[in-house]
Amino acid sequence: MDTPAPLWSVMIPTYNCAATLRQTLQSVLDQDPGPAIMQIEVVDNCSTKDRPEDIVAELGKGRVRFHRNPENLGPTRNFNMCIERSQGELVHILHGDDYVLPGFYARLGELAARHPEAALYGTRVNFINQQCEITGISHALPRLESVSRDCTAFFYATPLCYAGVAIRRSFYQKHGGFDTTFIFCPDCDMWARAVAVGGGIVLDEPLAHYRFLGQDHTAMVRTANHFREMDRLAGIFAGRHPEFSWSRHHRRVAREAWYQAQRYRQAGVMDGYAANIEFYQKYGSPWLKTRLTLKGLFKQLIGKKL
Repeated sequence: MDTPAPLWSVMIPTYNCAATLRQTLQSVLDQDPGPAIMQIEVVDNCSTKDRPEDIVAELGKGRVRFHRNPENLGPTRNFNMCIERSQGELVHILHGDDYVLPGFYARLGELAARHPEAALYGTRVNFINQQCEITGISHALPRLESVSRDCTAFFYATPLCYAGVAIRRSFYQKHGGFDTTFIFCPDCDMWARAVAVGGGIVLDEPLAHYRFLGQDHTAMVRTANHFREMDRLAGIFAGRHPEFSWSRHHRRVAREAWYQAQRYRQAGVMDGYAANIEFYQKYGSPWLKTRLTLKGLFKQLIGKKL
């Protein structure tokens, strides 16, 4: 007789993050309802600087499975490997440097039981630094506080983080995993797709911590390739959703490009400045350029942030 699928698959992708993996695993094990209800597995993407399997063996004591890819797949394909190896009804991809707060799985499990029609269940997250100090909180999503297929919140931002999102495995099986042509924004594409097709609901409270170090995708940002990805995703949104606004997307890119260009200029990284200022010049309206330029000059004059 077939063994019933567990409710949860907590899949933990890792790559050279053994230093934080212990905290990640412990936060899950502290809420562990047992193997009949929760699969817990670490999926290592060929770490080169540490041995996450040692932490899994020490802390998991046989409760946590470990899989090491035979080669590095890149982050997006490793997320799909997590999906492929998952067995539960709800799949939570929890990065090896993030962690959940007490009640995460109970609360989202209750949410899924009350709303089995939805594809995505989420919570807000706290942003933390390397010292686990809270530095901010993700945006509220009032349009998703009840089950909705309104995905407009994802058109010009990524308001949900992996640590705060669970997706029904049946959605992945029917509609596919993460788009492997994306490196910078596969999550935004996936969350928008899940909400638009299957519906989503998000709790208005933080039940997970996302470690934001300000160094994600450094090479992509320095070369401005992340803006090229954002443009490509914008094209997908425009094709699917007639309410998508190209002008609003361009304003967002121009504003972000200006701030990043200034940071690179101040740091003396002139190739990063040139790559980012190109997008600012391409998409910035005369009004936006005047506003940002005046703001920058005023900031220099008074010597403080506005």
